[in-house]
Amino acid sequence: QNAMINHGEMVAQHTHQLPFNIQLTLSRQLTSRLSIETGLSYTQMKSTIVTGSTTAHIQEQQRLRYLGIPLRFGWQWYKKANLSLYSSAGTMLELPIQGVSNINYVTGGTSTFQKETTLSVPCQWSTSFGLGIQYDLTPHLGIYMEPSLQYYFDDGSGLKSYRTEHPLSITLPLGVRFHW
Repeated sequence: QNAMINHGEMVAQHTHQLPFNIQLTLSRQLTSRLSIETGLSYTQMKSTIVTGSTTAHIQEQQRLRYLGIPLRFGWQWYKKANLSLYSSAGTMLELPIQGVSNINYVTGGTSTFQKETTLSVPCQWSTSFGLGIQYDLTPHLGIYMEPSLQYYFDDGSGLKSYRTEHPLSITLPLGVRFHW
């Protein structure tokens, strides 16, 4: 059926949802201005890939999940009472915990065949730089906002995702930070 459309050329349409990410971070002061931060990160990315026409196509739902370990250094520029301004820079290694593709073949509006495949997903490296503001609720607990630039390196897998389409991203992390 697709041979009569676009002279038989099959084109894949990729649609990526914004990644969902949640982190738990711990920060340790090394000096009065310098700190080191690590923690645990969970990321989920979803994509839809449609190849073919409206009458006959293959629809693929791709889901990638990662556990990440960030390592960042922070430099405190200003501190007054419970408020501080800082910058941070670092890297993160994300280990894949799931890569799944649900494939659905559709002809004439009817699903003719479905299958689920496991994807081979490699580790993902990234680097980041951010400027932040933190308000300490207690001596060891603060809330923060840290607009950041994040760059995701090519993992070599060939998988298309939000990160391959947008390797340089602006993020706005908000959260709670434990520090000592």
